[in-house]
Amino acid sequence: MVAVGTWNLENLYLPGAEFGPDDKQTYHAKVEGVAKAIGDLDLDVLAVQEVGDRRP
Repeated sequence: MVAVGTWNLENLYLPGAEFGPDDKQTYHAKVEGVAKAIGDLDLDVLAVQEVGDRRP
């Protein structure tokens, strides 16, 4: 069996981007929380939405 999931990351944009957080600390806390949650899901495939541009 293959475990598949989808997750809306809710505006995962870099700090300073139009929809991003104001500071790097807030951004890194969100990324760490997302990474832990993804690991805890133990999925084989995960599709994500609302991942911001790599450029601020």
